[in-house]
Amino acid sequence: FWGQQSIPQAIHPQETPLPVGPRFATVPKAYIRTTDDRTIPTEYQADMSACVPEDLRRAIDSSHSPFFSHPQELAKLLTELANEL
Repeated sequence: FWGQQSIPQAIHPQETPLPVGPRFATVPKAYIRTTDDRTIPTEYQADMSACVPEDLRRAIDSSHSPFFSHPQELAKLLTELANEL
């Protein structure tokens, strides 16, 4: 179902820098990389997660939508990270 509903997305939002305030560095962050993502390449995910401490980065063997394909594994990772933040 979901794949049939997918449509091409604009690239401009991904290429436009997002200004952040001085307190951005104080906000706790975690990142879950999807290793089989065909929407956001893993190299780009590595760039996006660079501001996250390495011990708060995880990976899931999933496409772009782990909440559909691996909901239990994703929930486990989210709970684990929430407990560490």
